[in-house]
Amino acid sequence: MTTMNPNELNERLILYVLNALSNDEKEEIDALLQQDAVAREQVSTLQTLLARLNTAFATSPPSTLLADARAALKSRLRLEAAPPSFYQRLLFALEAFIPLHAKPASLYQLALTMVLVFILGGLVGYVTFFLSFKLPTLSHSATQGFSKDFAQRALVRTIESLTDSTCRIDFDVLVPQELSGTVHDPRICALLARALAADQPLESRQQAFGILHQTPALLHQPDIRAALIRVVKYDLHTELRHNALNLLLQLPPTAEIGQALLYVLMNDSNAGLRIAAIDALARGIGFSLDALSLSKLRTRLEQDENPYIRTNAGALLEELSEPLSLQ
Repeated sequence: MTTMNPNELNERLILYVLNALSNDEKEEIDALLQQDAVAREQVSTLQTLLARLNTAFATSPPSTLLADARAALKSRLRLEAAPPSFYQRLLFALEAFIPLHAKPASLYQLALTMVLVFILGGLVGYVTFFLSFKLPTLSHSATQGFSKDFAQRALVRTIESLTDSTCRIDFDVLVPQELSGTVHDPRICALLARALAADQPLESRQQAFGILHQTPALLHQPDIRAALIRVVKYDLHTELRHNALNLLLQLPPTAEIGQALLYVLMNDSNAGLRIAAIDALARGIGFSLDALSLSKLRTRLEQDENPYIRTNAGALLEELSEPLSLQ
C-alpha cells in the first residue's frame, strides 16, 4: 500500500466518501480502513456530514417564495421605468432605414415595415419552436455516450419499477435526465450500483435495494456486488447494512464476501449483523486466515458482548485455521 501523508490521506478519504476515486484507489482505501480505526472514524464522520448536507439542500423552498418574489418585482417596477419591448426596439432600429414617423409616410414604407416585422417575428417563432423540441432530447443524447465514469457523477433521484424486468431511473448529471429500459441494460446496472452509494438520497437507495430483491440475477454484476460490500462494511444505516448483507448471502461464497463478513463480525456495532455474519462464516467461506489475523479474530470474538457469538466462536476459529486453497 502506498504511504500517504496526513493531508493526502484526508483528501483521499473525502474523495472516497464522495465516491470520486478510481476502483484501484477505492480498493486501497478499503484495505486501509480494515486496519486503521482512526481512518474508519473519519469516514464515518464525513458520511454523517454528507448526509446532513444532502438533507439540508433537499429542503423544499418556502410556499410564500413565489408570492414574495412577485411582490418584490412589482415594487421594483414602480421605481424603474419598464424597458422597451422587443417590438419597440425593432421599430427603433427600422427607423434608421425607413423614416416611419416622417410625414406623410408612403404606403410603400408601411408595407415594407410590415413585411420586415413579419419575417423577423416568424424567425423568432421558428427558433422558439425548434428549441422547444430539441432541448428535451438532451437527456436522450447524453445517454448515448454513457459510461461508468458518467454514472459515477450521477445523483440518482428516483427509481421506479415498471415491470418485473424493466425500470425507469431519474437522475442528474449537470441537467435532469431519465433512462428507461431492462434492468440488465449495462447503463441501468451502472446507475443501480451508483444509487447504493452513501452520498445518494436515502429514498433512491431503498428503491435500488427493492430492484435488487426483485431481480437477484443482478447481484452477479461486479459493480453491484462491490457496492453492496461497501454498504455492508461502512454504511451508517443499520437497515441498509442488513439489506446488503442479506443480498450478498444469496451469492455463492467467495473470499471477497468472506472478508466482508469477517469485517462485520469484528467491527459492526449491531449484534444482529454480527450473528448473521458468524452464521454465514460457519457455513464455509472458501479461504483460511494467517496466524496473526486468526489471533486478532480470536481475541475479538472472546470479548464479544453477545453470548451466541462467544459460544460459536470456537467452531469458526477452528474452520478458519484449516489450510485451504484460496488465501
